[in-house]
Amino acid sequence: MIIQNEAISASAGTGKTYQLVNRYISLLIAGAKPEEIVVLTFTRNAAGEIFERIIQRLIQLIQNPEKNKDELSISREKNIEILSNILLSMHKLQIGTLDSFFVKIMTFFAFELGLPGKISIIDEQMQDYVRMTVLKKVLNSISNEQDLRNFIEDFKKSTFGVEEKRIFNLLKNYIESHHQLYILCPDESMWGNPEKIWEKNSIIFQKYDINSLSTKLKELLEKRKDLGDKEIKKITDFAEIASIIDTNPTLKLDQSPNNFSNIISAYESFKQGNATIKVGHKSITFSNEECAIIAKIIEYIAKIKFEKQLNKTAGIYKIIKRYEESYDTVIRSSGIITFQDIPYLLSPDKILGENHYILSSHRVNSADKLYIDYRLDSRFSHWLIDEFQDTSIIQWAIIENLIDEVIQDTSGKKSFFYVGDQKQSIYSWRGGRPEIFDNILEKYSDKIKRRELTKSYRSSPEIINTINKVFANIQNLQFLPQELKEKWKFSQHTPRSEANKGYCALFQIKNTDKLKKDNLIELKAKFISEKIGMISPLERGFSVAVLCRKNDTAKEIAKHLHLLGIPAIYEGENKLTDNAVIPAFISLFKFVEHPIDNFAWQHLQMTPFRELIGTDKEKLILLILEQIHQMAFSKTIIFWKNKLEKEANIRFDNFNLMRIKQFIEAAEIFDKSGDKNCSNFINFINNYSAPKNNSENFVQCITIHKAKGLEFDIVFLPELYEQNSIITDKLSDGIKEKRDKNLKTKTVFLFPEKFISEIDPELKKWISELNIESAYENICVLYVAMTRARDALYMIADPPLKNETAVVRSQDILIKTLTGDKKNEDENTFQLLYEEGNEDWFNCLEKEENFIADEKEEKEIHPIELFSTEPEALTPSAIKTESYLSVNKIFSESAEEALEIGTIIHYLFEQIEWIDNENVENIIMRCKPKFKKIISNENVINKAIELFKKAINACEIRNELSFPAGKKCKLWREKAFSIIINNKLVNGQFDRVTIIEDEFGNAEDAIILDYKSDEISLESEIPLAVEHHYAQLDLYRKALSRLIDLPEEKIHAKIAFISIGKIINVPFHISEKRDMPTY
Repeated sequence: MIIQNEAISASAGTGKTYQLVNRYISLLIAGAKPEEIVVLTFTRNAAGEIFERIIQRLIQLIQNPEKNKDELSISREKNIEILSNILLSMHKLQIGTLDSFFVKIMTFFAFELGLPGKISIIDEQMQDYVRMTVLKKVLNSISNEQDLRNFIEDFKKSTFGVEEKRIFNLLKNYIESHHQLYILCPDESMWGNPEKIWEKNSIIFQKYDINSLSTKLKELLEKRKDLGDKEIKKITDFAEIASIIDTNPTLKLDQSPNNFSNIISAYESFKQGNATIKVGHKSITFSNEECAIIAKIIEYIAKIKFEKQLNKTAGIYKIIKRYEESYDTVIRSSGIITFQDIPYLLSPDKILGENHYILSSHRVNSADKLYIDYRLDSRFSHWLIDEFQDTSIIQWAIIENLIDEVIQDTSGKKSFFYVGDQKQSIYSWRGGRPEIFDNILEKYSDKIKRRELTKSYRSSPEIINTINKVFANIQNLQFLPQELKEKWKFSQHTPRSEANKGYCALFQIKNTDKLKKDNLIELKAKFISEKIGMISPLERGFSVAVLCRKNDTAKEIAKHLHLLGIPAIYEGENKLTDNAVIPAFISLFKFVEHPIDNFAWQHLQMTPFRELIGTDKEKLILLILEQIHQMAFSKTIIFWKNKLEKEANIRFDNFNLMRIKQFIEAAEIFDKSGDKNCSNFINFINNYSAPKNNSENFVQCITIHKAKGLEFDIVFLPELYEQNSIITDKLSDGIKEKRDKNLKTKTVFLFPEKFISEIDPELKKWISELNIESAYENICVLYVAMTRARDALYMIADPPLKNETAVVRSQDILIKTLTGDKKNEDENTFQLLYEEGNEDWFNCLEKEENFIADEKEEKEIHPIELFSTEPEALTPSAIKTESYLSVNKIFSESAEEALEIGTIIHYLFEQIEWIDNENVENIIMRCKPKFKKIISNENVINKAIELFKKAINACEIRNELSFPAGKKCKLWREKAFSIIINNKLVNGQFDRVTIIEDEFGNAEDAIILDYKSDEISLESEIPLAVEHHYAQLDLYRKALSRLIDLPEEKIHAKIAFISIGKIINVPFHISEKRDMPTY
């Protein structure tokens, strides 16, 4: 029996998984062994669904063999035999994700790949931590003056000559944005190389005498009688700005007072000698000679801008290269691999080029690659790939030779099957290239049969008819580029059944003078809640989704729906710290890392941990440190969780149990790094996103990208008015890569402003290609959104623009294809532009199950002692510590609030290098959005900011934050340390240290400044407050003495009391000094 190679182009909801399952069973019927068949998809959920559907299908065939004999003609006994073989071979089955398959290859062929025997795969949650570790290594590796000069030069190039105060953050952003592109394209000659971009006669290679051009233009203009002084000045200013742009690389030419974009944009007219442009309020026609000169000036500006961007591109390459070399040494060489690394480690040189040295010490030579391919080819005979439109170039390159062997096989006993839908290609940012689907068919045109599926088994006739009206008419939309219309391929869909009726409608919010943009989301949420109230979908057993473009929109709508009484959840990132239990664990680890952190200790005293940890702090710290070093964080958490349940008699509710389970899972991920540092673990947990919640019986607010592959009975689309035009690429997003027809990278370039780039024919063509790719994907996003709906689809358009522009948004496509030029002038806020079906559809269509009615109530749990989310205010008697006059004031707010205020204040002070060079309002403006992400109570944020502003204006604090005049110094801010003092491990963190250096760079004096937010109102309270903090500052002084090799008497410790704006010196000795606590 010869098995046909097949490619299926399956539109949304047409049963591609059904086809893949039937293919798998057909192979088993033909005699293939389960372990010989590879089934690959892109998510674990999809892989699990495929396996489940295979088992279900076999059981169905066993139970009803006659019903399915046309599709899979096989006896009941044979089906039972196949099912038995699958179940017995489960440990050998190759049904999974592409990533998991590649991991198996790496593990099995680690020796051939030159990797350590033990490989540890870390997921996305660990990548930020790994990135920070390597970046610190890069900065710490700058060991000599020449290396420092080289680094600074690369950095200046990469920043366009702009000095950045927070270099670390900028570098971190570069790594996040460009590291994967570097891995894909490691050849330096492709980054910012003009010869790879332009022909020899291009602007970039020309020479211009800008001073002569400027002088000549001025002479010509001054001879004209029809121009006033203002018009002449405007044009000559343009020429003068052009002459200094070389030394002012960041100069903007499209912003006041130097807005010359209209002149530059008219370049083609100037070049042709017939330019007429508006200067001020007057239209000016230029002579041929004037046009020629202005065209040359514009070319010169473009040349300078291009050169600066080339330098910046090359600078970014060198910065990323430094990072990559350290990344390879520190991370990969130790066997720690990310999922993003895997495809590149396995990829052949023909894609990445001859200079592919991602793992220079682990590079696979051609002989080993052939050996690996041979072993895999002999093991697997049949390949089935799902969601093929999302396959990246590198992923395909890894398995291409294996697939080629299968396709070229003439025995008929091997096969290749792939299924996908190019209309659902929405992951280009992850490397997905829909072109690969057709490229394979073109290459193997006589060996692969193509089949198209267009019958939807998901959506109602009304939704399918609407989809046909929209996407079959893309070619008729005048405002879309012709190249896009030619690229978009669409075949008419047919519905599952004409009997099962649904509903589809497009509404548009009426434009009124009172309507504000900020109110639109709230208005849309109200509309959605009214529809939900009318339908009662959850009570009827309908699933409901609100699909948005952006996470922020989905989050906002979920919040508004919740306020309106609709059970809605946001299906995005959820933090582990949204409860009372995990913050208590974090305080436990925070105290261990920083024993002098009194807030962490007091927080623990207000939780059930109080009964377990006792009063011997040193004993507790040593115990937990030992547990972390022996058992890692995950098992330490389990130990204390069990202790809370058994010894403190705590019974956690279901939500807290879920979060604890996720907390332990997160700790297991972190433990794979081998890091035992509590601060790093806490940072990891604070940035960790918990898996999504169980969304049954909730309205799900989710992004369109996350909804791909899902389906819902009712779908709302409230975000059809994108911020930017959907038919233009956002050049500001970063570096762009240009590929040839074989999808191989030709060059990498960071574009200047669009109106500058479009002067050059080559860049203009490149921009056009990027626009087509962007527009195609945006139409795919709209298609994916609309095809998630089974029964009803409600689309909500924003108010129409008063001034029509060239900007195109999704709602423009919908309005034009569904309504033409028809206008609705009714007085409703939400005007109905289009509908198909009966608005009362839900009364004619009931789901088979009522999930709410059938759901069993959980047994009640008797009241138990739980962690307090907002701890009660402390009183002096509640504090098990030596008396301190202002203790009651310090903890007059909840411990949680006090911690948050302290965190904000410390973070704001950390931003200040030297106060004379800082704009405090800008710092606050920059930091406030970050605070809102981690602290829900805005009153706390505002209170902390007011305290900070008050303190920063106090003379004593400003003086302490000023640069020491006439001194050479080094500054530390929020610098962590670990050091042994008196045979004890001490971990801490300096708030601010100023180290005064001699001419040779040796420390000769130092000042420790520690910020304290104690609430002090009387001068008489200061001595007792200083005594309270003395042990901490004395310990800091001893630690700093060891760290910088400076006698203690040369180190001045000071406390900045924020509430009163005072700087207090901490003496070396204090009356009735107690023994220094050891930690």
